[in-house]
Amino acid sequence: MSEAERQEIVADVKDAQIVPAEEISLDAIDFADIEQADIFGAGCNFLRPRVSGRSDLLFIGMEDIGAIKLNGRLQRLAPDKGSTKLPYLGWTKYDGTTHSVRLSLNERSGRQTGEEVTDYNGSITLRDGRDRIVFEDRGTVQCGA
Repeated sequence: MSEAERQEIVADVKDAQIVPAEEISLDAIDFADIEQADIFGAGCNFLRPRVSGRSDLLFIGMEDIGAIKLNGRLQRLAPDKGSTKLPYLGWTKYDGTTHSVRLSLNERSGRQTGEEVTDYNGSITLRDGRDRIVFEDRGTVQCGA
């Protein structure tokens, strides 16, 4: 058996061991979560609109920390400071131990909704450790202090 044939067999075995990406759902972050984790401050957050007109907070992105809630537990993420900076000290990418988050927003869609708050049309993408998309949503990226 040649080295090329052996490497092809090894690659086939490795490919067969990769489990398909498991889609997940983010839980809404509430004020009790924010208070308990002491994550207050300026940044950009992702809000998913609900039919009732209210929105669910799915992601908090600040200068030095990000947070998502999976399976009822708040998980902290580190900002990728090599990614693009967003308004109010947010970043476009945050990395965790098992997932990464990417935020995108349309700057032209910005509308001031508070004294120091601007809402943008945007999206969130959550990726697993193999960089596969496991969650995507469109909604509001709210940046402010």
